[in-house]
Amino acid sequence: IRNLAAIKEIKSRLLEWALVAIGLVLGIAFNNRSIIGLLPVLGNFQYTLAIFWLNGKKRLLKLSFLLSTLAFLIFNIELQNYVGVVSDSIVIITTAVVLIRGEKAAPQE
Repeated sequence: IRNLAAIKEIKSRLLEWALVAIGLVLGIAFNNRSIIGLLPVLGNFQYTLAIFWLNGKKRLLKLSFLLSTLAFLIFNIELQNYVGVVSDSIVIITTAVVLIRGEKAAPQE
């Protein structure tokens, strides 16, 4: 729902805060891994805020996505979910490369 709202550029503070609240409440309610289980909740929380508030700021959105994926990577390592670890690692490396190349391609001031 969050991604569809962002794609459709639905601008509703009520929807934004409802999605943030639902994500936090459900993430905490279904967390059965104590503190490590909060990493995906926090990653999703910060990325949800970034999607709604950093519209058009591609670099900051990519950094936010990187942080979110890093939280999921740590969580997957703890769970010994090797498929998740591999896929998160690939996404992190790809995103980091794009961010680094973007810096080099940017004009110097």
